[in-house]
Amino acid sequence: MPDTQLVRALASAYALQLKRVSGGTALLQHRTSVNLTHLSLALDNHASEQLLACVNAGELRALSLTGLASDTVWLRFGAGGPNAGSVRFGRLEQLRVVYDAKVVERSAQPGLRADGGFRLRFPRLRRLDVENCPADSPLLQARVGAELQCVRIGDRSGRVEPAGLLAHAPALELLAVTSYSAAANGEAFAQATNRLFGAGCRATYASLVLGFSSAVPSPARVSWPRLTKLSIFTAVESAVVLGLLAKCPALFELALCGVDMARWAAGAVSQLLATPPAEATASTSVHKIYFGDVFSSAGGETTEFLKYLLVAVPSMGELAFSAKHFEELFWFVKAQAPRFPNMLKIKYDVLC
Repeated sequence: MPDTQLVRALASAYALQLKRVSGGTALLQHRTSVNLTHLSLALDNHASEQLLACVNAGELRALSLTGLASDTVWLRFGAGGPNAGSVRFGRLEQLRVVYDAKVVERSAQPGLRADGGFRLRFPRLRRLDVENCPADSPLLQARVGAELQCVRIGDRSGRVEPAGLLAHAPALELLAVTSYSAAANGEAFAQATNRLFGAGCRATYASLVLGFSSAVPSPARVSWPRLTKLSIFTAVESAVVLGLLAKCPALFELALCGVDMARWAAGAVSQLLATPPAEATASTSVHKIYFGDVFSSAGGETTEFLKYLLVAVPSMGELAFSAKHFEELFWFVKAQAPRFPNMLKIKYDVLC
């Protein structure tokens, strides 16, 4: 491991020549090159943000900031200093920003509020990855250009709200939201995701992941007509799964890694198989289904529900299983082949 003082000395000596910098704020405490194109900074706390030297935003192509305590760090990139009303990243193509969720939640520092008039501008941005962003951050109201293709958002608050940014964005290739929030079953989360994945969504591929610690919203609260992939990695009641499918008419991929089998009706599969296919359908758009390997809550009842779900999705063309229920479901699908006229592939996989 290089000596810290030596690294700092070298960074200082070559500060005006470096085009790429990766490390902590200790490397950028005094001055930076006007030709800096790639910058990756790990911030320790609010104090480390104050130590950061002013950085020329004009030539940056790629920027990664992790551990942000507030939005005041953006002022370090502005030519106008602390009084700047906006910061323009004229050539930036890739941006990754990870806020320190615990610090942001408890911080008394208001940072910069978008409703206060401060603006971030990224006219050539192609990819944006942001995690734990405060709801009133100027980043979520940034002005972007026609080149933006990919937006990935990680949320722990249950109040993810990038609709302001997306209102200025063109049609995206990818919009992906991952929630780790226990508040995801609340009204605010439902309203936010309805705006993201509603009729106004212009993303070719729109994905929502409900992570291990996330709550699952009630189907009665949501409307996701443009959602194309739904991944649920937390326990969810079987009725909720079927209800969500009804709210996602464009869904192409479904991944399930946890089902709460409370009150699942015995004999439901046989009853569904006796129903004409047109009347037994929960989705006619889902093509890919993945069942993960944490279905351990109710053994056989879980397998019965998975069979029911498969029969209710006759549009299925690809099916992947984890180890736990692979064999029985495999033979079930084979036996019911006429129910799945689009089936092309069945495979074992441990990832979705």
